[in-house]
Amino acid sequence: MTRFLPRQITIATLAACGLSLSALSSAQATLEEVIVTAQKRTENVLDVPIAISVFSANEQEELTSSNLTDLGRFTAGVQMNNSKAVQPTYTSRGIETNDWTVGSDPAIAVYVDGVYAARGAGAEAALVDLARIEVLKGPQGTLFGRNATGGAIHIISQQPVFEHEGRAKVSLGNYDRLDAEFMYNLPLADNLALRGVAISRQRDGYMENLTGDDLQDEDRQAIRLSLLWDIADQTSALWRVEYSELEQNSAGTATLVPPVFENANPGRTLDDFGKIATDFPNLEERQMFSTSLEINHEIGDAMTFTSITGWREFETELDEDLDGSNNPDYTFNSENPEENDFFSQEFRLTGSSEALDWTVGATFTREHVEHVTTAIFNVSSLETFAWAEILRAPNEAF
Repeated sequence: MTRFLPRQITIATLAACGLSLSALSSAQATLEEVIVTAQKRTENVLDVPIAISVFSANEQEELTSSNLTDLGRFTAGVQMNNSKAVQPTYTSRGIETNDWTVGSDPAIAVYVDGVYAARGAGAEAALVDLARIEVLKGPQGTLFGRNATGGAIHIISQQPVFEHEGRAKVSLGNYDRLDAEFMYNLPLADNLALRGVAISRQRDGYMENLTGDDLQDEDRQAIRLSLLWDIADQTSALWRVEYSELEQNSAGTATLVPPVFENANPGRTLDDFGKIATDFPNLEERQMFSTSLEINHEIGDAMTFTSITGWREFETELDEDLDGSNNPDYTFNSENPEENDFFSQEFRLTGSSEALDWTVGATFTREHVEHVTTAIFNVSSLETFAWAEILRAPNEAF
């Protein structure tokens, strides 16, 4: 019996290896090629020498992602937080910018169809009918320019196609969640196609407020149109336009100090996971319009000239109860209206040969921003916050 044991082990091992090789071969046979434009040219993601995460349209659907924060949970080395849609934060490999005022720029650049989305308030786009999202980690200033110290996020929407396509989707959930998406693609001629997308997302707030509207609700709508014109065999023009708006009660600050809550709400005990009470609305509003024109012209078999003209504008309002209570002795609120318009023009020429891939180009941008922060407090809150801190550590207060 003993002399046959090695042979039996060998046969079993070979069988297992054969099954593994067969499974590997099957997996390789079904591996799809992922095309990206992370280096301003169309290429296989395996040929891109950049730390990159790519989410295709199918992957977004499977993950049921509705915003960049959802995708950030599945991206190593990246954190995204849009609990306040007009003040989102993006972190890549520990690099981020938390200042949203006009005196500072973000450290992670967000691009929508090749156009830089200036300021965080205009970066959150509706993730509907997208071709892919590319998350590039590490400095990307060489090709993406300003504010890409920590990386870049590129959102690419689906282009029109020369055939009829349509899609409608409705989603229901708790807190009266109702999401609706609609897409239709219409060929207008042999070389002209139109694509339209509409989206609505609504949900009641789940942070119960004793003195006002519940917080963390969602109410946003968006519509996007794109027109593709194949001017000639080597030349195409793609025009996009999008409008979106939101009006919702944003993420609220809630006090965790029992006396602050209980003195203003007799008979109630503070529960860290219970109801809150505020004396100022936590309002978040935004109206945004964007449009772009992209022209591509192939020069021979090795060069492509690209022109991208973009315009984005938005108005936002963010009102916050910063003390997180309805206690008048701790009143501290803020109002943050902002207006922004941004124009950009990029000219780019890319080419390749057997020995060299090259890119040359020029970019012009102009941005106009108006941002005002108003702090609202009274004498008692000044005494509560400021003087208490000074008395606690007079040598460290300033």
